[in-house]
Amino acid sequence: MDNLIFCLSKILWLIFSPVHFVVILFLISVFFIRSGALKQFIQGLAALFFLVALILPIGEWALLPLEQCSVDTAPPMRVDGVLVLGGAVDIQISTARNAIAFNDAGERVLALLKLIRQYPNAQFVYAGGSNSLKRTQLGEADYISRFLSEMGMKPTTMVFESQSRNTYEDAFYSKEVYTRIPHQNWLLVTSAFHMPRTLGLFQKMGEASQTQFYPYTVDYKTPGVFKFELRFDMLQNLQRLDKAAHEYVGLLVNQLQRRSNSFMPCSQVSSQRMRSMS
Repeated sequence: MDNLIFCLSKILWLIFSPVHFVVILFLISVFFIRSGALKQFIQGLAALFFLVALILPIGEWALLPLEQCSVDTAPPMRVDGVLVLGGAVDIQISTARNAIAFNDAGERVLALLKLIRQYPNAQFVYAGGSNSLKRTQLGEADYISRFLSEMGMKPTTMVFESQSRNTYEDAFYSKEVYTRIPHQNWLLVTSAFHMPRTLGLFQKMGEASQTQFYPYTVDYKTPGVFKFELRFDMLQNLQRLDKAAHEYVGLLVNQLQRRSNSFMPCSQVSSQRMRSMS
């Protein structure tokens, strides 16, 4: 059943991501709609969408609230564990080349290297398998394990979780590690735009053991302030818009499935930090 839901979610997102959806509507209007008025409306709407995406940074505007979610938080005085989410490795290229290939989220791994030195006694988890519909022999965590060994930095207290295919499974399959000892403080490392959805899932998973998670954000895509300016970079803009849409849909789904206590968990994080510091 889980495999069916995973496959269905991939297929639905392939269709309903903003860019794909507009392109599909345009193609439907060209090949299947005969009505002149409806055809012109859909094609005009598609043209307007791409024109706006060409000249205005709507993708950046959509990402900004997500990235601002945790900027006012700080690590606790005591750090018991560090959990880094996968998403920094291109599995397809790594598999084809038999060598690790990082993507534009590689800052997650740089943060891991830094935190291993900063917290040598902490428990570490790298959670990430493969989000591809096609099964791969090695997951992302396997490649990271090999990479750290080659760097001579693989800590003895590190767990590599390679079963997970999405953020919920990252939290679920690594739960046994971060809930083993109650009342611990864990740093949660992922890209800034991905942090709200990640934080909500892990907070919910850690409730029973009263595990506290603190965001350690990397890989920012926005400058942190709203700017109204012309920016002729449609490709990057559309990519960011799709990223933002994916996160907002994920936040909504987590709420509907009761996998998170709030749509945006940022204020809860701040209040938890104040309680732990007092």
